[in-house]
Amino acid sequence: MAKQGVCVSKPRKLSKQLILNRAADMLNSGQQLSFTTLSKQFGTHSQALYPYFKNREELLNELFAWVLRQLLAAMQQANKSDDSGKAIVAVAVQFRKVALTNFGLFKTIMAISPTAQKVPEVQGLIREIRTSVDGALVGITSDQADRLLLSRAIRNIMIGEIFNEGSGWFDDPRIPAGDSYQRMLNDLITMYQDRHA
Repeated sequence: MAKQGVCVSKPRKLSKQLILNRAADMLNSGQQLSFTTLSKQFGTHSQALYPYFKNREELLNELFAWVLRQLLAAMQQANKSDDSGKAIVAVAVQFRKVALTNFGLFKTIMAISPTAQKVPEVQGLIREIRTSVDGALVGITSDQADRLLLSRAIRNIMIGEIFNEGSGWFDDPRIPAGDSYQRMLNDLITMYQDRHA
């Protein structure tokens, strides 16, 4: 007879990717994430996770890098467009989709962002994203200060949209959130294009 609270089933074979997927699932379903709660998902003890991640922070940093890789992949796909404005909107729409699908993870990532930005892989991905964004914005305005302002305005729309919609603030049937999101982005980009025409 097994003692109460002791795992009697054989733990699943763990992998870094399996752990990351389960951690994201936990965050997205609103569960607290710790090595203890995560290891229970696998029917094992927290010590089983240490060969893969030295601590919770390292795990979260890897999840942050995953989100950035998703954004970068969307950007690389959209940057094939000849229309910079359409490319930027396409990236923003794809990122919104990923972030809303993973809203619990997204909220956690935004909370740890300053710490995670010190991780070399994350730093490299952020540099790559900034370079890609700046390259796309050159097609809208050649003025460097305007590109920075436009980049910040787009980011604010993206982050604000994701937090507001994910939290249930944007549920007015007169204008679906996805439609207003694209319209705000298009209007902002058009304003900058008209200013520099």
